[in-house]
Amino acid sequence: MDEDIIKEDIIKKDEVYLGNYSNQIQQHFLYNVLASIQELVLEDPEYASDLIGDFATYLRSCMRAFNNDSPIPFNQELDNVRAYTNIEKMRLGNKLDVLFDIQTDDFLILPLCVQPIVENAIKHGIFEKVTKVVV
Repeated sequence: MDEDIIKEDIIKKDEVYLGNYSNQIQQHFLYNVLASIQELVLEDPEYASDLIGDFATYLRSCMRAFNNDSPIPFNQELDNVRAYTNIEKMRLGNKLDVLFDIQTDDFLILPLCVQPIVENAIKHGIFEKVTKVVV
């Protein structure tokens, strides 16, 4: 009995720790995106407007995923990935090029299933390379 209580307590602490860690990462990303868009507003208002739309798409997808874990059409996930990569291209400039080679899109997928893979590819590719990274 006591071992079960201890295991549950450890699991709860781990969940709180991981939840806090992911919140910090998300907050850091949010602040960086907003600051980057703020810089663009005066320089290139049309591009800044497009990025605000991409940012809204990204946030909407994340909020939906937190509230619903039912499968979604792949196109919805792809919209989120495109929005995310557009944001990252703005932040990383010439260091990032993104190509989409979609063979089929008529299927369901769990929300936020592809975007984290793309995010990791960008982050690990960019930080380990000096040349342009193509994802």
